[in-house]
Amino acid sequence: MTEIEPENDFGDRRYTFCIAGTQKSGTSTLSAMLDKHRMIQRAPKKEMHYFDDEKRDWASGDFSDFTVPAKRPRPQLMGDATPLYLWWPQALERIRAYNPDMKIIAIFRDPIERLFSQWVMNVNRWPEVAPDWPEFLTRFAPDGLEDHIPEGANVDGYRMNSGVVRGYYGAQLERAIAVMGADQVHALEFRSFLGDYRNALDKITEFLGIHAFRTYPTSRTRCRASPPWWAPPPRPRTSPASWSATGRTSRSSRSSRGSTCPSGRCSA
Repeated sequence: MTEIEPENDFGDRRYTFCIAGTQKSGTSTLSAMLDKHRMIQRAPKKEMHYFDDEKRDWASGDFSDFTVPAKRPRPQLMGDATPLYLWWPQALERIRAYNPDMKIIAIFRDPIERLFSQWVMNVNRWPEVAPDWPEFLTRFAPDGLEDHIPEGANVDGYRMNSGVVRGYYGAQLERAIAVMGADQVHALEFRSFLGDYRNALDKITEFLGIHAFRTYPTSRTRCRASPPWWAPPPRPRTSPASWSATGRTSRSSRSSRGSTCPSGRCSA
């Protein structure tokens, strides 16, 4: 039988911008709002995790599988929202190799609030293996950003322990500017974004080189967020292969979850 060709085949397009940082800083809300723009096509999913995939052969330079089927004949921007990229070793260098003109958007939040929100997310997802708050505060706090994942480190553990180091905002911005160029990096702050999101969106569309929103998304436009910090932990998902980079995989017991938000105003 003859295969039926798709009615509308507008080809595949490469990604042109990414929300590369930082986790628990409103990236889901920002991504959902940008997806409402007529000149932006929604990615297949939030957080594609392409450039932090350590199973790929990065030496090959083959990026042919990282495209999006176009839904319209007119040009549209394609954006990947993976907040891990700003911190993950070699992710920005891989992005530059993929598309030297890629625009990088980074949204930052008070580092303690951000860290606490990340810990809450981990506790709700993996209540039996996630570290307690005091331990999470002191885990994996290197002197600076690392250029490569340490040899022999467990990749899952390296990712899960990255609480404190993700708050090294200055070093992350310096690296992004050094790799991509200052004119290809746009930074905004979490509370300012929520307080005046229309102004923030105007600056982002100008940065991306497209017209401003004709109809702005509402402030309720957002993806599902993590449960609030006071919510009881749900049924645990499958635990990471190893929570710690040193190989520990589980805990025999857990201490009481009596910690409160350090600032008194944190949200998940």
